[in-house]
Amino acid sequence: MLVLREGAADFFWKAQIRELHQEKIDLDIHHIFPQAWCEKQGIERKVYNSIVNKTPISYKANRMIGGTAPSIYLKNLQARKAALLALIESVMGKPALKKMDEDSDADEDLDAEEDQSVNS
Repeated sequence: MLVLREGAADFFWKAQIRELHQEKIDLDIHHIFPQAWCEKQGIERKVYNSIVNKTPISYKANRMIGGTAPSIYLKNLQARKAALLALIESVMGKPALKKMDEDSDADEDLDAEEDQSVNS
């Protein structure tokens, strides 16, 4: 429940689990290190089946991940994101605007640019 309260998000839907639950999207409890992978590695059930290794996730995201280790499925998600971004950029004929870090000074830079254009 703490994970839900803090805004756990889903890989597939890119929405918070609470929102998915309210919209009646099928949810699962996912082993972060999947059961099949743990068993292949010889990890005991009492270890991989602990609450620390579980998280709420959509049914679709859970099926996409399957029995793959996080080191693999996270790389696959990142590669898919990069491939989709490249496809979008090729159709647009220009680079896509990428999300900036919240800690960056980008907002200050944008404010400064706006001030210059207003004063010009």
